[in-house]
Amino acid sequence: MLFSPEIIEEAKTKILPAELHKSPEGGFPKIYTFENKEKKIVFFAAKHAAEEEQFEKITAAFNDLKPSIVFVEGMERYTKDGPLKEDFQQKIADDKKWQEFKKKHIENVFTYKLAFDNHLPIISPEYTDEESISFFKEKGYSEDEIFLFFCSQIAMNYAYQPHADSLESFLNKQVKGIYGTEKAYYENFARLARQTFGGTVDLETGEGFKAKCTPIPFSKEDGQEWYITNEMSRQLSLRRNQKILEEIAKQLEFHDRIFIVYGGSHGVMLEPAIGFLMHH
Repeated sequence: MLFSPEIIEEAKTKILPAELHKSPEGGFPKIYTFENKEKKIVFFAAKHAAEEEQFEKITAAFNDLKPSIVFVEGMERYTKDGPLKEDFQQKIADDKKWQEFKKKHIENVFTYKLAFDNHLPIISPEYTDEESISFFKEKGYSEDEIFLFFCSQIAMNYAYQPHADSLESFLNKQVKGIYGTEKAYYENFARLARQTFGGTVDLETGEGFKAKCTPIPFSKEDGQEWYITNEMSRQLSLRRNQKILEEIAKQLEFHDRIFIVYGGSHGVMLEPAIGFLMHH
């Protein structure tokens, strides 16, 4: 399938905005299937969790589709040739080590391993850290606001899965990857987080940051405050969904069966856009 730029742009207008997002009945994970006479896409809208039951459902959906290419979330650094990719693939290639390794990682790493073992191309349509920083600067956000956003995302990810490192050590390493310099970033982050979020976050475990990073607006019943980090996440989420859709359109030219594993909200918001694309 070869799409005109006009069709792709029209498909982007079908992406559900975050404020209209509604979780499916039964919650996540949820599987969305799109097909026409020639092509098939299975979008596994995942719960960000290292749960064996979800891993089994991903494997079953993968085996049923028999994909020719796999999309995974947040793995852009490990899909491009270079030392990072080589080192990561060495870690997951040893089946004995893998059993322990997978306990510490959520569904994106599991799906990467599944595709790697089956010798399939793996892509991760994401904005790079540099692109995201440029995007936020163009929007008029300050250096402190951008820094707080990235650090809050890191703290949220830390809370999702166990780590041997403390949050302070983990965050300093991760932020170095974004800004490229060796600094004690945690102290500045803790100051900004206390100033912005008060006592609603835990600066040792990362608990509380998920609510500060969600792009999905809260209902009145939630009683949650909408912070600047939420608004930044909402804006970046739309850009990310647009990039995912662009990559789907590109890969449909070369692949008949595409398997996508992204967080649940991406599945909800992309469903109408992918459906439109598959029938044009």
